[in-house]
Formats: sequence, structure tokens, C-alpha cells
Amino acid sequence: MRYSLLVLLLFGLLMACQNEEDINPDGTIETNAQLVNNLPVDGCEWHFMINHGSHTTFYLPTKATAFRVETIIATLPKTGGAITSRVRIRYRPTSQKGQVQCGFGRIAEYDEIEIIEIRER
Repeated sequence: MRYSLLVLLLFGLLMACQNEEDINPDGTIETNAQLVNNLPVDGCEWHFMINHGSHTTFYLPTKATAFRVETIIATLPKTGGAITSRVRIRYRPTSQKGQVQCGFGRIAEYDEIEIIEIRER
């Protein structure tokens, strides 16, 4: 009985720590992400942060799909500081890199993703 309870507890803990990332048959990935603009506090302009448990990955939308992201950005309050919005995205990885402006004149280079769908969570 104790062994079963321990296994069940460990399994539940493992499932709680995972980011619900689904890989679809069409090659798209659906996952939770954060849409972030940290430029006002010396971070980087709008980009996605996806937590994979032990590491975080940063992405930019392709130029062709950035309009989908801009519809979400337009609804966010303008606070003058860092802005973060929790979103659910369905995307397709690309082999392209994009650049984003960061604080102190730095330019960061992140992988670009094709945004198929985005919604606030």
C-alpha cells in the first residue's frame, strides 16, 4: 500500500512539473508560453519565453506571423515597466533566426517560430 501511494505521488509530482506541450500530427506544437517585453527594465523587446522544466527557451515570431502576436499586444495595459502575458500558442519551428532589441544597445538573436494560433490564458 505504501509503495503504491509513493509511486502515485511521484507520478503526480512529475506531471505537475511538466509544461503541457502537445506535438500535433501536422508538425505544429501547442504549449503554454509567456509573451514578454522587458526592454523598459533593460531586458529585451517582445518575445516568447517557454519553460521546459529545467531550462527556458526564447523565440520570436516570423515577420509573416507577427500580426497575430500584435493583436494580443494591443490588448495589454501600457504600464511603463516590464509587461508579461500568459498565452497558449500553436506554432511551427523554423530554421530562421530573428533579432530583437535589448537594453544597453544589445541585440539578441532567437529562433523564429511560425505562429499558427495564439490566445491569452
